[in-house]
Amino acid sequence: MGDKAQQLFANNNIEVVVGAKGPSDDVVKMDIDGKLKSTGSVCKEHAHEGHCND
Repeated sequence: MGDKAQQLFANNNIEVVVGAKGPSDDVVKMDIDGKLKSTGSVCKEHAHEGHCND
């Protein structure tokens, strides 16, 4: 997710979590359990869509 998108959510008091990996059920459980952490990854170019952490 790009910086502008992350800032838009933050400005509207919406927590952004980027960089989550794994099956969605596992990610949701991690969030419910308070264990899901954002990597803070910010995409700079659309050319790397889906591969910002590579």
